[in-house]
Amino acid sequence: MTVMLRAVGIPSRVVNGFSGGEFNDITSQYVIRGSDAHSWVEAYMPGGAWIEFDPTPPGEAQAHTQWGRFMLYMDAMSSFWREWVVNYDLGHQLRLTQDANRGSRAIVGRAQTWGRKRYEKMLAWAQRTQDGIGRSTVRWGWRAVVLVLLGLFAANVPRMIQLLRRFRLARRPQKSPQIAASIWYERMLRQMARRGWRKSPTQTPEEFAEAIGDPQLKGRILGFTEHYENARFGQSGDDASRLPELYEEIKSSR
Repeated sequence: MTVMLRAVGIPSRVVNGFSGGEFNDITSQYVIRGSDAHSWVEAYMPGGAWIEFDPTPPGEAQAHTQWGRFMLYMDAMSSFWREWVVNYDLGHQLRLTQDANRGSRAIVGRAQTWGRKRYEKMLAWAQRTQDGIGRSTVRWGWRAVVLVLLGLFAANVPRMIQLLRRFRLARRPQKSPQIAASIWYERMLRQMARRGWRKSPTQTPEEFAEAIGDPQLKGRILGFTEHYENARFGQSGDDASRLPELYEEIKSSR
């Protein structure tokens, strides 16, 4: 067809690629195999558009068999192996951490709901008992205070979990250099803000360090920034492990 179109003066070309494929409902992905390789013709029409012409007749639809279903499961296992074993990296770690955090927040949310309901029932029961026993006001008041404190504690469990995780990463920065580097850099910025130097959102870390007026402190900030960038963007565990020591030097400097 390409030769025939060119013979009558119509620009044409042969295009190679893939056609069809099979949708895998287990992974929600299309499986493209070597047997899906295909060539077709495109003709150039006035107006700057290439129009597709495929002289190949369509093949018969393949019937779904148990063997075909088995192959879909095998493709799904292969995709899982590539995604979570061969290509496992920091992005997958963060995704698993986020999924775990969402799961823990859901569990904590259900626990909070259950705790509030129990607290409301216990508070109502305490109120009824207190009305019946007027001389026990102080005792029941203390119990109500304890219940309120328990409710406040339950409400702050997610924040405590997050703070505990950040504290653990800060103590062992080489475990996750990128996250630990961000934590220590935020601490350094808070320390500098107390001294009157606040980083503008438009400043890069180097620009902020160059803006420090104290030469000695400026040198320490530049050294800290170099290790921070190596850990944050280069995933260097050695540089991340230096950040706590450098932070203490900045904190102790006058």
